[in-house]
Amino acid sequence: MSAKRGNVSKYFEKVDKRKNLPKQINGEPEPSQDDENPMILVADVAKMCRISRAMLYKLHAAGKMPRGVKLGNLTRWRRQEILDWIKAGCPPREKWEAMNRKK
Repeated sequence: MSAKRGNVSKYFEKVDKRKNLPKQINGEPEPSQDDENPMILVADVAKMCRISRAMLYKLHAAGKMPRGVKLGNLTRWRRQEILDWIKAGCPPREKWEAMNRKK
């Protein structure tokens, strides 16, 4: 039994070491959340607004948030626009677009 426990602990040690490695996609490290990407995905917008993705889709469909940019099958938002929209008090899309035309 002690031999098996020794093998199991070695397995978990290897797993723990792997958790500290950066995630890789196609051989390149995954960008961290600290990177200031100008375009963000639905999950990032939902996290910034502290709502679920489903609620974000409902707000978007109802015209209560800024328009997203469609890139292929993905919809992305401009990070700075979302931050400015939140600072402005999350106005509906029509009001938000009117506010931005004046700038």
